[in-house]
Amino acid sequence: MAYPYYDDTIGPINAGMIVTREQIAKQRVLIQAAVTVHARATEYLLKHPAEWLKRGEEFGNKPEVLRESAKNIALIWKMDETYIRRAKALGQRMQALGMIDRQPDYEKLFDLSFTKQAQQDLVRN
Repeated sequence: MAYPYYDDTIGPINAGMIVTREQIAKQRVLIQAAVTVHARATEYLLKHPAEWLKRGEEFGNKPEVLRESAKNIALIWKMDETYIRRAKALGQRMQALGMIDRQPDYEKLFDLSFTKQAQQDLVRN
């Protein structure tokens, strides 16, 4: 990672679930289930930060390192237009740093229908 790798235009972006259009067509229900489970788990850990750190210890991380690292980690699952705008800013920064040769087609990269459905699922349950 190049430092500083972001500014206020990028915000907290960590990782995303990437699937193909073919997978969406064939396994939409399974993919939706995975997104909804991730959303539920994230919401739980946001409400129980000690549990989050405890789970991190299971990977061999030292508690004091996790506590310090947690200050720079955002637990997020909601993707919206702000998230996409920040992903574009990150892509521009990564390209400027030579980390990627070209940026993806952001309109094709993000399908917000899954997080919108997860939001509805969480409200219902």
